[in-house]
Amino acid sequence: MTPERLLHELLGLGLSWEVIESRFARGSGTVFLEVRETPRLWESVRCPEDGGLVFCYDHTGVLSERHLNIFQHRCEITCRLPRGKCRQCGQGFRVRPPWEG
Repeated sequence: MTPERLLHELLGLGLSWEVIESRFARGSGTVFLEVRETPRLWESVRCPEDGGLVFCYDHTGVLSERHLNIFQHRCEITCRLPRGKCRQCGQGFRVRPPWEG
């Protein structure tokens, strides 16, 4: 099992997200994880306005968020969060990742 797969399981990301890179900065004692969505995400995300089917039309810039410690080391998750758009009403929105509260 790769470190990325192990961290994916520990974070409980399911089938909609994946850890694509992990690294440990010994000097700062920080674990850095890069996460992205998988195509499976779009099977479960629905429009917050009317519940319609959505598609990915864009991504945010790189966002970094502090997460719970991993093995007593600070953890930072970086991700370009996807933006969805409803096929019915055209409403656009940013997808909330599972690590966001």
